[in-house]
Amino acid sequence: FFHEQSRPDREEYIKVNYENMITGMAHNFEKYNNSIADTLNTPYDYGSVMHYPNNAFSSNSLPTIEPIQPNVTIGQRVNLSAIDIQEVRILYNCSATGITLPLLTTTTATIIYSVNTTVSSVLTVNNPIYDRRGDGNSRCYYDTFDLSVSMAGTYYIRSHSTMDTYGYLYNSSFIPNHPNLNLIASDDDSSGGTQFGFALSLEPRVRYTLVPTTFSNMVTGPYTVIVSGPQRVTLIRTSIVETTPVAPITTDGYQTNPASK
Repeated sequence: FFHEQSRPDREEYIKVNYENMITGMAHNFEKYNNSIADTLNTPYDYGSVMHYPNNAFSSNSLPTIEPIQPNVTIGQRVNLSAIDIQEVRILYNCSATGITLPLLTTTTATIIYSVNTTVSSVLTVNNPIYDRRGDGNSRCYYDTFDLSVSMAGTYYIRSHSTMDTYGYLYNSSFIPNHPNLNLIASDDDSSGGTQFGFALSLEPRVRYTLVPTTFSNMVTGPYTVIVSGPQRVTLIRTSIVETTPVAPITTDGYQTNPASK
């Protein structure tokens, strides 16, 4: 499967704005003919999980893709659309309808996120900046948080903001000049609404570093990090912001004092 906007008939459904793209990223928007991108005789699907969002690879926060049809949403990452499922069935010659599941012979564990820990912060022009993609073309404000857990288990880390956020989790330390070193996970939009989200198995007595930042360059604004899991987590902001000390951050009744110069 190719991304939906690579279909040969895309000009009937979307407009691609190359002038708003990050330099060197235009290859992600190539259009392919029928001999390469087989549409399987399905209609263009704005709701496909394989469709880029409006601001994919944007250099200026302006849209790189604009739907021609009004009042449609593109770029969802929640689930397969009905047409996505139809294409998979056609590809594998499956004539069944509905959902068919195999009989379970073993007991499967259910992941229960019973406790939420939240921390709110603001990215400002006084935050540190780094080359998020490591290609010399990105300049993004970021925060860093020490993250630790008291109980082993699966934890879901997500953001809530009006900004298009991007999240990274590192084993031990985060080195801005080498953003791929110690990297455990990264995500852009999996939590929906241009918010990052990832579920990970975390261990006690391990120091993790969470780095909330933005998809596009030089974007500022408030955000909240929500961590759900079997127990509370400890989140301590460690990024150095060149400003006067700010008020302590309250996390589920506990206070952490952000570092400041």
